[in-house]
Amino acid sequence: MRSTIAALATTTLLVAPALSACADDSSSSKADATQSPTPTATPTATPTAAPATGPLVTGTGYEFHAPKGWANVTQKLSGVAKGDRVVSDDLPFQGYVSRLYVRTTAGGDGSDETLERTAAQIRAGLRKEGPRIKVLPRTRVADLPTAHLAGPRKEGKVRSWLDVYVIVDRGNSHTLSFSFSPLMKPAARQRLVDSVLTSWKAR
Repeated sequence: MRSTIAALATTTLLVAPALSACADDSSSSKADATQSPTPTATPTATPTAAPATGPLVTGTGYEFHAPKGWANVTQKLSGVAKGDRVVSDDLPFQGYVSRLYVRTTAGGDGSDETLERTAAQIRAGLRKEGPRIKVLPRTRVADLPTAHLAGPRKEGKVRSWLDVYVIVDRGNSHTLSFSFSPLMKPAARQRLVDSVLTSWKAR
């Protein structure tokens, strides 16, 4: 469990340098942004799934409901940075415990350029354990343009499916890293993700 949490924390940490670089017009920043494909489609509609009905989770500038049957395990885990939130399913699926790690960092303006560069840099940081992770068309969460990446990941012998969303709101960037068993059906996985995103609110 500790290795999984540490890996998810590493994923969310990748967003900080990406957002701070958005105001930098140097050639090195532009090169980083072009190393990975960026979304070309306009943002899709806001997820329409029924909001999750599990525990209410609050953080810096946001609140959301975890799926029913999940729990806020932030205080029970070591290696969780101050201000971060971790929720997980009470029951493993095919031996894997589904989790959501939320990290908030200061910075970012929510522009298309910011989201595209952030998504590209997160993907670059995940290339070693997730070479098939892709930047997908942006979606909308709480009526805000939101970057989205997804794909299979392998850390040692542990395989998982990763869905990452980056929401920028009121000068804060929230990175949501969902981790699921690769054996979970895509429709079931997406229902869980959408239920959380639909419940997301600024506070």
